Amino acid sequence: MRWQEPFMQVLDAVKSEAEVLEVLVTAVLELGFEYCAFGMRWPLPVIRPAMSIIANYPESWRKRYLEKNYVACDPTVAHGLTSQQALVWSDQVFAAAPALWDDARDHGLRVGVAQSAYNARGVAGLLTVSRSHEPVGDAELRKHAPHLWWLSQAALDAMTRVTLQNGRAEANICLTAREVEVLRWSADGKTANDIAEIIQISERTVSFHINNALLKLGTANKTAGVIKAALLRLL
Repeated sequence: MRWQEPFMQVLDAVKSEAEVLEVLVTAVLELGFEYCAFGMRWPLPVIRPAMSIIANYPESWRKRYLEKNYVACDPTVAHGLTSQQALVWSDQVFAAAPALWDDARDHGLRVGVAQSAYNARGVAGLLTVSRSHEPVGDAELRKHAPHLWWLSQAALDAMTRVTLQNGRAEANICLTAREVEVLRWSADGKTANDIAEIIQISERTVSFHINNALLKLGTANKTAGVIKAALLRLL
């Protein structure tokens, strides 16, 4: 039996963020780590994207991280938004954020690996596993990198599903094929009249589909609707 199969079965059945965390803690312990955290960032709102974070870190560190707004300067977060390569904590990685690095080590978080994940809705996730001792060597990283990649993706899928079940509006947006089509042409700068000629339907019908899409997206105009749909990867 593959390592991930028991965790896959449990994650498929979770109903809350707390249950997701429970599975992650069990899994990372098997990989030799004491602590774990999983952060999920939605693509909206654009200025201040919605985020969810679950972790079994010491409470004192969780409070410190939030109070200092370390997420804004955390190099592992910045890395995770641009790469899916596992990142091992080091002095070099945290060179630009020495206060964060010092604080983390003061709270017993001296060794760690960060692994990012993405899904089709444009949601980004970051799994971080850590411990207080024994640096992560090349052999250990090669052995566990596939496990961490799978676990980050599975956690993102589970967290997204839990969010959808709890009623987050963006998670429940479902556009029809025709609505997607007219928004795509709109994104290319085509007017309703242009689109009507291209896909051979009436201009009134084009406007009907655009308005339905804007209603689902909760936007006031076509430009905002196209941007929101694109950010949610609905196009």
